[in-house]
Amino acid sequence: MSTIKQRSETVLAQLENEGEHHDIWWYLPYTLIPAAAVYFEQCPDDFCVQHIGEQAIVFGGTNRLIFTHSHGFTPDQRYCTKAFLHHYEQIGKLPMRTI
Repeated sequence: MSTIKQRSETVLAQLENEGEHHDIWWYLPYTLIPAAAVYFEQCPDDFCVQHIGEQAIVFGGTNRLIFTHSHGFTPDQRYCTKAFLHHYEQIGKLPMRTI
C-alpha cells in the first residue's frame, strides 16, 4: 500500500507525461492535487485524476471527489464509501483561499 505522498507524486508524474494542458486548470499540480490528497489519506491507492473538464475536475476511482471553482471540493455521494464520506466530514470543506 502506498502513502498519499507517494500516490500524489505518481499522479503528478502521470499528468506531466500526458502533456495535457487546460488553461483554466494551470494550477492543478501546485494546489489542487495536494489539497485533494488530504481527503484520500485513508485510501491513498484510490487517489487519481479521473477527469479534467472545463467546469470540474473529478478525483478518485472508487471514491470520487469533485472540484469546481464555485463549490470547491464536494464528494460524489453516489460513488463514495461510508468511510470516505466520514473522513471528508471530519476534515470538512477546505476554505477556497487555501486552494
